[in-house]
Amino acid sequence: MPEFFKMTSIHYKMTETFLENHAREAAPVYSLLEFQGTKIKSVPENVEVFLYGNLDGITGMMLFLTPEHLFILSEDQGLMGKYDFLKLIRSNRPKWVKGNHSAVLQVIQISRPFSTVTAANDILVMKALKMPEEDKGRTAHACHLPEALDLKAAAALMQRIEKEFSSHPSSINRLKQRIVQRVSDGDQFFCEVEGELIAHGAIEYYTPDAAMLGGIYVDPAIRGRGCGTYVTSELMKRTFDKKMIPKLCVYSDNLEAYRVYEALGFNTDAKLLEIHLEYDRS
Repeated sequence: MPEFFKMTSIHYKMTETFLENHAREAAPVYSLLEFQGTKIKSVPENVEVFLYGNLDGITGMMLFLTPEHLFILSEDQGLMGKYDFLKLIRSNRPKWVKGNHSAVLQVIQISRPFSTVTAANDILVMKALKMPEEDKGRTAHACHLPEALDLKAAAALMQRIEKEFSSHPSSINRLKQRIVQRVSDGDQFFCEVEGELIAHGAIEYYTPDAAMLGGIYVDPAIRGRGCGTYVTSELMKRTFDKKMIPKLCVYSDNLEAYRVYEALGFNTDAKLLEIHLEYDRS
């Protein structure tokens, strides 16, 4: 009988097979675990992984990111009937849950007696197979790559971006170290207008078949002037130069960003569901 069990190194091979079979929805897993190509190297200390199945194979997985995030991926509709599924949700009490629709809906159902869904969003996983036509990729824009990067200003911009999404942004010194390495690898860049850094883009991580783009940011004061298109097309070029396929994730209600990506040739490859749960005090 299939059950949930904690993943250890002896389960890496079956997990790799499962991820290969669910590559479209599984892209976020490659940012949560440490991989070398398609092979799992290790599990970070802040991630706990549970698999669903048996030693013959698995049909689902749950990745708990301490303290309050869960990514769940499952092809099995029978999770609801498993006591250990309920136990994992009740003991970890994840506030943010993301994964394929059927799996997340089962989390909603099983946690309904002791939690409330306060937000739900569709996330589109989009990919592009070629560079856009020249007139679309080179729309008139106000920004450009700086001749020399001001590291302090770049770190300050990154910290400002992080503050929009996290209450615990990285320190300036830590950001400087990260930027130096990633810029030299070609995985991160900044854009400026009149000497001021106002936009950013990055290849966040790699999966076996794609490079996941992210951190696409344009200062609100300069939006609507083609910088988002420029940043995204520059990321696409760098990705194709690496012989990879560019993918990115966008909330379905972020119509401004969606239209930019669609105009550049991105199409929806998969859909994920993200919910926010608030738990009863009991």
